[in-house]
Amino acid sequence: MSDAFSTLSTRPDLVPSTIVTEQSLSMRQAVHTYLKCCGQLRSIREKTRILEKYVLPELGDVPVDAIKRSQISMLVLNVEQRSKRGSPAMARAVSVQMQAFFNWYAQFLDGPSILPSQRSYRSPLPKARSRTLTDHEIGLLWQVANGSFYPWGGGIQLMLLTGMRRQEVFGLSRSEVDLERKMICLPENRTKNGRRHEIPISDGCEELLGSLVECRECELIFPSRVTNERPISGFSKGMKSIRRKARNAGFENPDFTFHDLRRTFATGLQRIGVATPVIERLLNHVSGTRSGITGVYQRHDYDHEARMAVQKWSQHIQSLGRGSR
Repeated sequence: MSDAFSTLSTRPDLVPSTIVTEQSLSMRQAVHTYLKCCGQLRSIREKTRILEKYVLPELGDVPVDAIKRSQISMLVLNVEQRSKRGSPAMARAVSVQMQAFFNWYAQFLDGPSILPSQRSYRSPLPKARSRTLTDHEIGLLWQVANGSFYPWGGGIQLMLLTGMRRQEVFGLSRSEVDLERKMICLPENRTKNGRRHEIPISDGCEELLGSLVECRECELIFPSRVTNERPISGFSKGMKSIRRKARNAGFENPDFTFHDLRRTFATGLQRIGVATPVIERLLNHVSGTRSGITGVYQRHDYDHEARMAVQKWSQHIQSLGRGSR
């Protein structure tokens, strides 16, 4: 088994139909080989994080063929109940990654097999969030974030101005910011749907990005505190700091998340009169008006309309920020 897995890890294109084993691999060995085979996937970083943080500390030394459904169920349940507020979303993510791993592993087993991940406990789907910030809250948050604390202040303002996802913002590099064209250019491997995305830069966003680029000499705009080679992490602690400052600034209920800022961006654009196709263009969505037969035949890129929209939105946000002083 070990020799076969070693070959597979270096040549994932050579997938044998059967691997004969005399001694079962440990869960840790099998997971590391699995991650090597998934190395080209955009989700590899998240797969690695979840399996190494939640699964291997508990099951890493257990022979993979000895893993029981009850062990997986208890692992998921413990993740779900690990804090006072609970972590059902992360627990479901652990379930999904365990299922994906065992589906991959089943390729190397002879005959029919019952995978331990099948019918194991899975946390209920979390209730879909609908939180958006009001204009008053946007103004307060803009003032809280206005140059007050790096990196979260600048990151929040960039999310409000562009509607980019958390990982897109805090993983941003200098090479992705074209101030001459006034465009943020995200390559396929940096977007959720694997499609290249260009976000027009408003005047307010240009000023913000200029200050962020100037204050760091490395390629990443928001580098880790440990090394300039990796983007910032510690989002849970960062959000706690943001909420504390927001509460001190007058927020009655600072329960928003990073993704709520993206939802606020989309809702705010709609509120100031931006058309739905333009909003979808700015969010890099291919569903809705840009899907199906419409997406095949209607090829207008809405670049001009998108630039006008972010400029109008930037002016709106900055006026809210001035009004909250």
